[in-house]
Formats: sequence, C-alpha cells, structure tokens
Amino acid sequence: MFKTLVNASIACALLISSVFPSVFAAPIPVETLFRHAQNRDMKLSPDGRFVAGLATVGGRINLVVVDLDNTKAFPVTGFKDMDVGRFAWVNDNRLVLSATDDRSGSSSSDQFFAGSGGIYAVDRDGSNWREVIPSPKKQVGDGAWHPTYAYLRRAMEDGSDDVIVQTAKYGTKALVLERVNTRNAKRQTLTYNMPGQVIDAVVDAKGVVRSVVTVNKSETRGTLWLRDSADAPWVKLEEFGMLEHDQVWPAAFDASGKELYVLSARGRDTTALFAYDIANRKLGEQLVAHPVADLADSGLIFARKSRELQGVTVFGDAEPETAWFDEAWATVQARVDATLKGRVNMVRGNASGRVLVYSYSDTAPGEYFLYDVKAGHIEPLLKTRPDLDGAEFSATRALRYPARDGLAIPAYLTLPKGTAPKRLPLVVLVHGGPWSRDRWGFNAEVQFLASRGYAVLQPQFRGSMGFGSHLFSAGFKQWGLKMQDDLNDGVSMLAKQGTIDPSRVCIMGASYGGFATMSALARDADKYRCGINMVGVTDPALFFSISWSDHADSAWIENDAKIMIGDPDADAEMFNRVSPLKNAKSIRAPVLMAYGAEDSRVPLPHGEKMRDALQANGTPVEWHVFAGEGHGFHIEENRFQLYHAIERFLAKYNPAD
Repeated sequence: MFKTLVNASIACALLISSVFPSVFAAPIPVETLFRHAQNRDMKLSPDGRFVAGLATVGGRINLVVVDLDNTKAFPVTGFKDMDVGRFAWVNDNRLVLSATDDRSGSSSSDQFFAGSGGIYAVDRDGSNWREVIPSPKKQVGDGAWHPTYAYLRRAMEDGSDDVIVQTAKYGTKALVLERVNTRNAKRQTLTYNMPGQVIDAVVDAKGVVRSVVTVNKSETRGTLWLRDSADAPWVKLEEFGMLEHDQVWPAAFDASGKELYVLSARGRDTTALFAYDIANRKLGEQLVAHPVADLADSGLIFARKSRELQGVTVFGDAEPETAWFDEAWATVQARVDATLKGRVNMVRGNASGRVLVYSYSDTAPGEYFLYDVKAGHIEPLLKTRPDLDGAEFSATRALRYPARDGLAIPAYLTLPKGTAPKRLPLVVLVHGGPWSRDRWGFNAEVQFLASRGYAVLQPQFRGSMGFGSHLFSAGFKQWGLKMQDDLNDGVSMLAKQGTIDPSRVCIMGASYGGFATMSALARDADKYRCGINMVGVTDPALFFSISWSDHADSAWIENDAKIMIGDPDADAEMFNRVSPLKNAKSIRAPVLMAYGAEDSRVPLPHGEKMRDALQANGTPVEWHVFAGEGHGFHIEENRFQLYHAIERFLAKYNPAD
C-alpha cells in the first residue's frame, strides 16, 4: 500500500534571520552546525492565508506568522526567558501554544510531560494575548504545592476557540483531558467517570472521550475500554500486559464516531493500523501495515473539522512513506513529488487549494514550499537553516546486517563526502533510550563527524523501537551483552568489506549510548581506540538506586524495568558483570565524558564515580560538566563548547588523516 517518497528542492529564506556566510570550506564550523534551527514546524492556517511557525527571535524560540498574500513575517510572541514548544491553529484567527524554558536544566525528559509548561493563546496579529494555564513554575510561585502540568493535544477544529489539553497534578500519573477555551480560560473536564487510572485517551470529532486505556496499580497490565457516548457505560474490550506482544491501543475514531481505529502488532511483528470489530470484540480489517516498521498514532493524518482519516505516514528504514486513503491528497502528493525530486515531501493544507510542503533529505536540513493546487505552481517559502546555504553534506544510506545470532539489525551509514570508501576511520554513534531509534534524514551530529573525515555507523541494535516487536523485545536484559554484540557485528561487517580501518574505531553516544560507549571500552577494549560518553548511565544498579532521579519510586522502575533491564537483586551477578563502573580497571582507552549538572534522568554521580574510577586507574579522562543543563545540551554556548571539545578529542586519539 505504500510508495517510497522521492523529493528534491530549491529554496529561499523569508523569515527573520541574521546574515551568515553562504559558502563553507569543509569542515563546516561547529557554531554553524549546532546553532538552533532558524525556522521550523511551520503550519498553514485553516483558510490557507497565513503560515505560523517557530523561529529564533532575540535568542529565544518564538511564534512567528507569515501573511502569504504579501509575504510579510512578524512575531506574535516576544518571550525573552521562555521558548515556544508546541502550537496549533485553533481557527483561522487564533493560535494556542505551550512555552517552557528550553535552555534550562529542566529538559523535556525531566518533566512529567514532554513539552509541558504554560498554555497560552494569541490572535494571529499578536493581539488578545491570554494565559490559559499558568506554567508549573508560576503556579509554585503563587503558592501551589502540587502544580498542574499541561500538554497541548489539539485544537477542537469545530469553529470554536477551544482546544483539548492533557493535564496532571505533580506526583500523579492520572491522565486528565480538558476542553479549554483559549479566550476566557474556562476549563471543562472530559475524563470524568473513568473506569480506572487512565494512561491513554481518544476523543471523537465532538470532543467526547470515547476510548481509554487504564492500568493496574503496578502499571504492568492495561485494559482497553469503549463507550458509545459521554453518559453511556464503559465496555471492556481488551486486556494485555504492558510488555506483551498483543497490546491494542486506541488511535482515533472515524468521522462518524462509530468506528474505532486501533494500533496493534497482534498476529504480526510490526504494529499496524486496524479497524476494531466492536460487536465481536476483536481486531477487524487491517487498514495499513509496513513489513519492517511500526505505525504510530503520530503518523495519522486527519481532515480538519470532520476528523476523517486521510492518510498514514510511517518511518521505515529509510525515507518516510505515506499511504493516502484520500484520492485528492494522493494526487497532490504525486504532483509535488514529481516536481521536487530527490527528497521527502510532507504535504498539509487544502488538497483543492493551497498546500504547505515540508521538503527535506539526508543532505538537506529542510525547506518549506507553497503549492497552489489549481494553478499547479510550487514556490519556495523559507528554509529551516538558511545559515547552511552553500554547505555540502554527506549522504546517509539505510542498510541491514546480520547479528551473530542471525537477527537482522537495521542501521544507517554515512561516509565522508569526496573520500574513497576504503579503510576509513569510524565513529559508532549509539542512540539513547535504549528504547528509541534513529531516523533517516539530516542529522547535524552525523554531518559534523562526516565532515571531519569519519565514517559514521548508527546501529539500531536490539531493544530499538520502531522496527517491530521482535527486535524490541530481543533487547530485554541485554545491556552490555547481545545489545553490545550488535554494535561490534556492525563494525566487523564494515571492516570485512574494507570500508573502515578496524584499528581506527571510536564509539560515541548519549544516555544509553553513553552506557554502550563505556561498556564497549570495558568489555571490548581491543576494538575501540577511544570513547565519548554524554550523560551516560555507568552502572545499571546505580540507575535503580539513586533516589532523586526522575524515575525513582515509579511503578515502572519497580516492575517493568526489572524485566527490560534486569532486577538489581535477582540479577546482581549480571549487573556486576556488565557494569562499566564495576569494570573500570579494564578501560584503558581515553574517554571524553560530558554531563549536565541538573540532570535528573541520569544524575551526575553516574559520571563522577566513573571519572574517579578511571583516573585512579590511570586512564586518560577528559571531563566536562555543564551548568544549567539537564539530560542533554540545549544551551547553544554549551553545545558549541562540547562539540569543539569532541573535535579536538577525536583529532588527538583517532585522527582522520
């Protein structure tokens, strides 16, 4: 049902931006690559007359509106100590947004909801500003002991000024959905008379919560529920374990509200979209599936107002693919792809009027175009990174290689542009999570390494999500074991092909990637010349025992984490065997370690204990701690400092020349 998207584009900048050099000599400067995107997340207004998006204005991420009739751009927010996160058009005239401090230690992973913060609204001309829900910080300042964290779900899209917001009190996991008026801030709770502790909820086109998933006290088992109306009784449809293969999650209702769409991998490896057979309480027709990639609710594309499902986008091994149910949109997609060849084109708007196109590739950071459907004309609007004009980037290709036990491991390989693919120095770049994944597309970190002369391998090792249930569950209790083997097998594959020099391999990663880095140096000291560990776990037992981490005392750490990572008591011998901290004496290769001083996901003792153990062992350690940072590096000056340090470190210990 899917077709591969191919796109390409030209571009011009439109929004507020500084003047940057247009031509670079390789390598591209650190400050240029790791500067925040100038423009991003552009969205067309319902009437197609305006585009709103996020832009760097005054050193902060603010909301900007572009009048498409005269191509004038103007900011409608003026935050100087906050940053706009999510936003949406409420209707033709009004916008709603969330704002947090993206430059502080309270990174998204440290908050109760990713992107949570204050909810605000403003008219498209910047007037009628309204604080809809105060930020948790302000609530605490006003004397609230248990502030409410709010997350913007979507606009009602029914012509009103209302939006749906997800909220929760600090210290609780009970999900609450509210319908909120963005002009008078009146709030109506939608999740009343729930059948238990709700962790997921789906509303119909009228804004009624019709399907929910609840969990038991230990949060190890879920139950799918359905009701016919706001006053109807709840009917139990499914029960499942939170780590089991047969989960069924509600995704959306059809336009009539009579059919429920669900996501499930029951009877298959990858998660697919199904119509649910309510009468017989079982999965019905399979609507969309992909052979190697999971579908997610974030990939569902709906019509405004009617909420009719029009298409589904899935992120597979390489370029994203979209299956359109709507013939008009399928035609638009085909015409845009034929014009903008060689890139991925995401199309949104009015299939019979004006369409906003987001076009990108592995070698292009991203550009926006306007497509006039009736005239058949496409014109450039703006670029996400106008400061990168003239720079040349290295291509990234998707591949799969066999692990030693036969499991197929997806991966991405980037080779330095203009260099013969023979006996290159390699950096193995390991993603965090580990229950996440990399995606094909432009990646500043990858391009940084490639422009310095390194081949870059990004293995999607067992435990990675998005590539099916089998790859994901194969990672259970495999930290430092088979998950590590998967990395080594990728290196061996490239060495056997002659692409890389096996004597010039470094490993690098953040969070779990930092653990994999330290584990590689301790377990496979003969394979890696150096390691770069950013905010990495250094001891699985420490991950469970630090009482001030953001997952301490959670139901997850008490239950499912012991299945996914291991039990610190029952699996103590395994933990000791795979712990980089406990095996620090085996680490001889030089290490760069970088941590955030305010990290509550992987608190600083992970790094400090590892640093002290390595220094006592005589291992070269380059140590960096960044004030004001949490689980990641968001402040531009810190990012610049870090990647300059990484550049010097690699040049010293694994020179590309």
